[in-house]
Amino acid sequence: MLSFNTCFPVSIDATIDKLLLIGKTWRRNSPHSTINELIDLHFCSANECHIENNSESLHFQKHFYDQTEIGGIRHTVLEGDINWVTEIVGYKTKTSYWVSIKVFKESSLPLLDDHESKKPHIVKLIMKEMGVGFDGDVPVGDKPIFLKTGDEIIAQKAMGANLGCVMPTVYVSVRNTGKHNIKYNAIAERLSGMAHVLVEPSVQFSRNLRVKVDDINAYNGAVGIYWPGGTNRLYFVQRGKYINPNRVANDVCRVVRQALLSQRGIKKCTWFHLQEIKSKIKLSDLKKSGSNKLEEYINTFDEELEATKSELDLARREIEQLNTKLYTNTMSTPVPGTPALIKGNEDEKYQGETTDMLLEILEKQIHCCEVGTRRKDIIEDILSTNSCYGNRKKLLARLKETFKKYQKLDGKTRGELDRMAFSISEEGKHYKLNFKNDNRYTVVLPKTSSDYRAGLNTYSDLQKKMF
Repeated sequence: MLSFNTCFPVSIDATIDKLLLIGKTWRRNSPHSTINELIDLHFCSANECHIENNSESLHFQKHFYDQTEIGGIRHTVLEGDINWVTEIVGYKTKTSYWVSIKVFKESSLPLLDDHESKKPHIVKLIMKEMGVGFDGDVPVGDKPIFLKTGDEIIAQKAMGANLGCVMPTVYVSVRNTGKHNIKYNAIAERLSGMAHVLVEPSVQFSRNLRVKVDDINAYNGAVGIYWPGGTNRLYFVQRGKYINPNRVANDVCRVVRQALLSQRGIKKCTWFHLQEIKSKIKLSDLKKSGSNKLEEYINTFDEELEATKSELDLARREIEQLNTKLYTNTMSTPVPGTPALIKGNEDEKYQGETTDMLLEILEKQIHCCEVGTRRKDIIEDILSTNSCYGNRKKLLARLKETFKKYQKLDGKTRGELDRMAFSISEEGKHYKLNFKNDNRYTVVLPKTSSDYRAGLNTYSDLQKKMF
């Protein structure tokens, strides 16, 4: 069962031999290793090296083939009934150098817990010793990337999956107070080698970005995870259980790690591909030598077949693992947080619009319910479990303040409406307002008014039609 998985780029100046030396140091200096002394005695610079005792083994391998270099370390150790397997593979071409790290947990007995393994210490060693690489346009490291004014295009590309990245992006937005909800330095270190962490600089940056990405950006302190491909994203908003910033940080890291378990990564950066290359080189050498020894050819094909069989076995185990999770999730009682309703086709005009509107309706409805009825208990349960985003109330408060003393549409009023995403068009003696360019809902605004109530009437119309 795959327990940890990641793939990240390192400096193109680093070598395959450097990766193998780091693997040697990793195990030799480990206080948990039982083959420390054997490593010093038997490690060599040959293309293949194998070190083992009764409970632990370490396999080094490297090859050059078809203008590419590939090398790796495979470490296995038996702990009780569980066999831990760690595979570290480097795949280097003329333009890139990627390293993949996979940890498998295997047992002859059923594994009742689904506890993930710790991030291997070698991830940190590799990033420190081999230098920073680039995932698309983004440098990889253990520090967050601080965006600045003018970098909206970088955030836009990250959210639209146009950065050419393989790794996911965690976007830390700024609150309206100008501060951030979570400790972004800590989360960047925890996710080093697994995800990029982008930190938003200001509220104005967030407003500018919102227009460019059609409101899919996390904002006002929320944290968003954006996956390569641009189809999946997940938000952690500061409400309910996520009022606690530590809970946000822990769940963001957990979600990223779990999602990476299902990511196939770079196909050629795997231990299986390393074995395939070994077989191809051996077969090529046999042909060049003019060997007609049938037994040698058979053994070479058997090795290649075994590598393919191992890859198929892994795929089968992953399918079984996913089927088990699917069955468990289907049969188990839904946990708190399971959606009570499925969202329809209406796009939200602002974050939490649907949730806030439904909660307001339920708050009004609960006063009409008799005590001791099922209807009242269900509504109370939903209201106690969910909390409002609060964006509707904030928008309405700004609108009311804008129209409280309205007499004409001056520059200040027009600017405030524009910042709230209202579109303004002229029609005779009136203006027409719509929200987020949705022409289904239009409110008429007089160009000038001597009636002090005109502005509040407009506010009331906007509230009824659009909020």
